[in-house]
Amino acid sequence: MNFHCTKCAGCCTRKNFEAFDDIQLPPEIRFKPNGNCVNLTAENKCAIYERRPYLCSMKAIFTRPHIIAKMGKVGAALAEVVKALKTRFAKKQAEKEWYKFVNSHCNGLIEHLKLSPDYLINIDEQYKEEQVDEKL
Repeated sequence: MNFHCTKCAGCCTRKNFEAFDDIQLPPEIRFKPNGNCVNLTAENKCAIYERRPYLCSMKAIFTRPHIIAKMGKVGAALAEVVKALKTRFAKKQAEKEWYKFVNSHCNGLIEHLKLSPDYLINIDEQYKEEQVDEKL
């Protein structure tokens, strides 16, 4: 199960992290004058992807929501979403539902930032083919 990213770079902006105004961002998350993360390349990829901060990993947030729960109101709300999904669904299905949830927020961010609609994610189509086998 993977998170589907269209590389719009909306999450790699100061505007995305403004919701976390009550926490101290890790030192790796800094912004250029244009509002983009200093680690964002011209190809809309993360220059430090393999060692990216916790806040930049949807899988890390899903697997360790207790960390984000300590990061203010938004972090606590996200941790509650993960907790609810893990309570309602078996593990792999919960992870799939988490990614769908995050992708729906990606779409909102894409629209808010007025990025190209080409970056929008058709969530139902994207996750339709991914079967969850809880026996694995």
